[in-house]
Amino acid sequence: MKKFMYSSMAVALLAAAAVAQESTEPEAIFEDDCVAFVNGLGNYGETCIKSGLLNMAENTCYTMNSDRSAENPMWINNDASQTWWWTPVECTKHEVPPQPIIEYTYEPKGCIAFENGTGDYDQHCYSEGLLNMAEGKCYVFNTDRLSDYPGATVPTWINNIATETWWWVETECDIAIPVSSSSVESSSSEVSSSSEESSSSAVDIDCSELDPNSQEYTDAGCGETSSSSSDVSSSSEESSSSEESSSSEESSSSEESSSSEESSSSEISSSSVEYQDACIAYVHGAGGYADNCYKSGLEGMKPGVCYKLNPERVEQYGNSLYINGSAFDTYWWEETECAQVEVIPPRPVDTYTLVDKGCIAYEHGAGKYTENCYNANLTNMVEGKCYELIPARMKDQKDAQYINPTVTDPYWWQETLCQDTVLIKPEAKPEPKANGKIFADNSKLNVVPAADVKTLRVFDMNGKLLHSETFTGMVKDVDYAKFAGKGVLLVRITSGNKLVAMKRVSVR
Repeated sequence: MKKFMYSSMAVALLAAAAVAQESTEPEAIFEDDCVAFVNGLGNYGETCIKSGLLNMAENTCYTMNSDRSAENPMWINNDASQTWWWTPVECTKHEVPPQPIIEYTYEPKGCIAFENGTGDYDQHCYSEGLLNMAEGKCYVFNTDRLSDYPGATVPTWINNIATETWWWVETECDIAIPVSSSSVESSSSEVSSSSEESSSSAVDIDCSELDPNSQEYTDAGCGETSSSSSDVSSSSEESSSSEESSSSEESSSSEESSSSEESSSSEISSSSVEYQDACIAYVHGAGGYADNCYKSGLEGMKPGVCYKLNPERVEQYGNSLYINGSAFDTYWWEETECAQVEVIPPRPVDTYTLVDKGCIAYEHGAGKYTENCYNANLTNMVEGKCYELIPARMKDQKDAQYINPTVTDPYWWQETLCQDTVLIKPEAKPEPKANGKIFADNSKLNVVPAADVKTLRVFDMNGKLLHSETFTGMVKDVDYAKFAGKGVLLVRITSGNKLVAMKRVSVR
């Protein structure tokens, strides 16, 4: 009986040891050979489909029927049960080779608190001080603002809301540094070896106590003091000379580089007109689909082709948030030109100043909350901060008389700037003389210019180009009601480098 008990315990221990040994081996990782179906990509016979087709059998993948492969269509029937198009196949996988495990240590990037007005935002990352910062995240200046406009500078006063991605980019507050134990050991052994050598060479020898004719005197180097000193001096001079030469070469290289950069900068600043895409990336749920054309983001887009909402859908769905996002569905979308618009470089930052936005004290029951920002009387306000309704509430509470007055409730309120950045009015200059005329009413511009080829441009008062088109003839009517809410506009008509007509108009 005891023999049986002991042997059973031994077997159990051996089994546990075997399991422990197996658990230390990394588990194999597999990836699917098959992919999700996306109509419009083509080459369906070169892979297998694991999802995305209609009427797929359970645990079954599909590939294009080999009898159809020679046709290689871009757009294809997406019903898996249609055997004329699809053939069931095994859903296969391949093993992914294990990757080496790299240990990291994390060190702070040195992010600082944001302070508006410093003007060096591209030189730092920020860990606090911006509005609406995500917890545990830091932010850096979006350098696209400089690459979009060659020669542009970082503004002195800047939008301080972290969620405004046009200005700010989210980043990690720490930097990951790979830890290499071998390099640490190597460094440690080198330091140890170096200190041992230094220690052994630091033994003091008194040459006056030795016989000048003895071998011991020679081995100690006592007779070579002067020459050794001379060698050291010579070595020092050579090193100094080498450093001076290197320094002069670096200085020369730096001057050449500086000259090259200045030359490049002047070429950029004197470059011709800049353009940017008129079409944008489609974002499902963003709304405003009738107002834009789209260069990416829709499902099944053809390469190099842009899309706009089918005009027949505009009246019913122009203000919808969620619509069909498949570019190949012509009920919703039609192809359009991927146009570009002229970009006017931003004004220098010293042409702007901060002015009070005109926020008021909140009064419960007063209504018209969408028309104001508030600097007092709301519950849980932070001193010196201003607040406004979030955009969603501005739409659904436009006529409300009583709303939630607690600013810490994110369903209702968001922090906003108490000041606006506005353009400093320049000194009045006489407008160039022009021989054309521009007449305006509430919805039309009527232009009577010369009879050659002309370009009409509409700007807002910040210098942003809103509209540009080229035309010929003596008269041009322009529907400018779409600029409603833009304030005062500047309309300019040019022919080559010559100003034909110019007028300031206001759209109500």
